[in-house]
Amino acid sequence: FTGDAAFSGRAEEYERVESLFARMEEVLSEGYDGEMVTLVVPGNHDLNTPDEIADDEAARLQGKPGWDVLQQIAVDQQARMKDYNAWALKRDCAFDGAQVVSREVRIGDGDNRKSFRVSLINTVPVSNRRATTDKQFHYIDESSIGQIACEKDCDLHIALGHHSPEWFADPVMRQLSEALRSYADILLLGHEHVAGSYERIDGDKSILVLPGGQCDFAPGGPFTFSSICLDMDEYPYEAAISIHEWKVQSQRFCEKERH
Repeated sequence: FTGDAAFSGRAEEYERVESLFARMEEVLSEGYDGEMVTLVVPGNHDLNTPDEIADDEAARLQGKPGWDVLQQIAVDQQARMKDYNAWALKRDCAFDGAQVVSREVRIGDGDNRKSFRVSLINTVPVSNRRATTDKQFHYIDESSIGQIACEKDCDLHIALGHHSPEWFADPVMRQLSEALRSYADILLLGHEHVAGSYERIDGDKSILVLPGGQCDFAPGGPFTFSSICLDMDEYPYEAAISIHEWKVQSQRFCEKERH
């Protein structure tokens, strides 16, 4: 799940989130007799920032803030994600000071057994809803990028984040982009609210990028969410995005469309 599980990162919101996730996990596990593994990363709406603090940080982002300013805001914001981390801990996906958490997932049996390495990336620091823009201000430390950039000892390396690299400040924007292109096979993103896919190729390096769309549960409207399905039967692996919609009459999610 590529972030923004809540709206303002408060504990009471994650009580509702947990109920919604239980429904989605039930749908996605239908017809599958293996272990259901849910991996999550935070989005900017999982950050609990009071208005006065957001205004102060927005003022510090005016002009061309120094690297020390971005680092301090990043540290402060990670401390304001405690309610998100308490919820994510249930799925072993909490970020305790780190910005990248690596998980290994295995599926299948015997000759069909596949090993996934999943890099969960906290792209939230330095998000700010009160600034004119926080694009090209986001921060990630070099040691976290180094956790992404390690030799692949698995069948597939998936990187999971909310914001794409162009939201980050230089020079880490270039370093993060290079690490993802060189070491990840698939990059799953949120934030942009548009479901789709494209392959980014740079010389002999390529990465499949999938912005997975959004959960939509506006009052009075349909409740939809999108899921990304990987076909692992043949190489190169294929990916499809499915849109699921909640049907009130049958009280279940049904696939609405796939592309």
